[in-house]
Amino acid sequence: MSVSDTASHIALQAQLTAIAESADVGLALFDAEQNLSLANARFAEFMSVEREELAQIKTWGALANLL
Repeated sequence: MSVSDTASHIALQAQLTAIAESADVGLALFDAEQNLSLANARFAEFMSVEREELAQIKTWGALANLL
């Protein structure tokens, strides 16, 4: 991955995060390997966890263990 590709990826991730945070609903995105790649504040609220705790959750399985 080139430097410009990396910069584009970072910019795209920032845009996606901003969109997710502005949503009125809880959003969580998982990749093909079931790794948590993004979760917004409303999702943390819905799950009744602090954002810091949610940031430590890396997989769908770990999130399911909270339920």
